[in-house]
Amino acid sequence: MMCPIQHRKTSLIQDVLILSLALILTAVPLSAELLPSLGGQRVATSAYSFLKIDPSVSSSGLGHAGVAKGGDASMIYWNPASLVQFRSMSISLTHSDWFTGIDYDYAALSLPLFQNSSLGLSAGILHMSPMEITTEYRPYGSGEYFTFRDAFASLTLSQKMSDRFSFGLSVKYIEESYVDLESSAVMMDLGTWYYTGYRDLRIAVSLLHFGSPVKPAGQVLKTDLDGNEFYEDYEEFSPPTSFQLGSAMTLYEGSLINLTGYFQLNHPVDNAETYVFAAEAVLLRSLSFRAGYDVTADEAPLSVGLGFHPEAWKRGFSIDYALMEHPWLQTVQQFQINFFLDK
Repeated sequence: MMCPIQHRKTSLIQDVLILSLALILTAVPLSAELLPSLGGQRVATSAYSFLKIDPSVSSSGLGHAGVAKGGDASMIYWNPASLVQFRSMSISLTHSDWFTGIDYDYAALSLPLFQNSSLGLSAGILHMSPMEITTEYRPYGSGEYFTFRDAFASLTLSQKMSDRFSFGLSVKYIEESYVDLESSAVMMDLGTWYYTGYRDLRIAVSLLHFGSPVKPAGQVLKTDLDGNEFYEDYEEFSPPTSFQLGSAMTLYEGSLINLTGYFQLNHPVDNAETYVFAAEAVLLRSLSFRAGYDVTADEAPLSVGLGFHPEAWKRGFSIDYALMEHPWLQTVQQFQINFFLDK
């Protein structure tokens, strides 16, 4: 007679192999057809780079493998289709201590509409305290100050097309201001969510920040070789469009601990592809331990996080925390609180 523990280990290994192989075999051709693989040739060539910051703390703890996670309103950011996966009102509030005194605040709301659809609202702002301007002749400060602000607001609609397939669309308005320069744009997020039928294996795809090139309003003063001054439009830059393909599946489920595995491919237009493997262990259905590893990252490949979410409460809350080390800049910490209400 086979030992139940040995059988569970064998099944766990098979699940990991199936999860990894299925995603690796499908991710490469799909992303290659959608976006060019320019890698490091286009680093720092897109506008609105603050949109690359992950506002979902549970996703950050998983190495930003959030496209197939779901669970709270903040996941709207990664995949609009995830919104309809949970049928309760959810409010997420996030604060991120970013680099060099920069803060990022984010809020999201999910609201069930009908039997198979949900509405979402979200907004985020990257901001800092006024900084004194320095010049060549006044390196210790000129007495004048500047500030910057990046912000967005988004409206999301998520629709369940069948028991297995869901679709989502977000329309977002982005605004950026720096000293006397301002720019704004409208972009879209598209997402799908599909249950394969094998256990709870789901595969999700999203296309984020899709839109037209953007540039600051107004014109810049230039001087030609003869010393003549003239005005010219600012240069246009592409939005930080990114393609994500990911999957998640419960690898082990017991009375004390549940283990979920994640895999995600990220294909941005202004950088090389990244591949993330992550895992989340939930103890007593209340305490989550998360870790994600980017196998393609040269620096700071590991992210970790914690979560407290008493599942037994129909009306309750959850708290999430994520930590990301950086070799050259300061450590990034993120905090999030979620409120759940019955519809």
